[in-house]
Amino acid sequence: MRILSAAAAAALLIALSAGATEVTDTETVLQEIVAGEWRPAAHSVQDGARNPAASLAFWGLAPEMTILELQPGAGW
Repeated sequence: MRILSAAAAAALLIALSAGATEVTDTETVLQEIVAGEWRPAAHSVQDGARNPAASLAFWGLAPEMTILELQPGAGW
């Protein structure tokens, strides 16, 4: 989860700073980020069980937010 949360935040910030169109559906944006080719296959393999986009949406991640992870563990 550590890599996904940091990467999701970075991708959202890059999209917004690059002048992307206004984000209206956070869950759709999160699904696009999770499906990104930049994610290692080893991380994507367990997406079906972990539901990362739905989890991030549930926790309230939105495009205008920044994520800071303190003392990350070795996995989810």
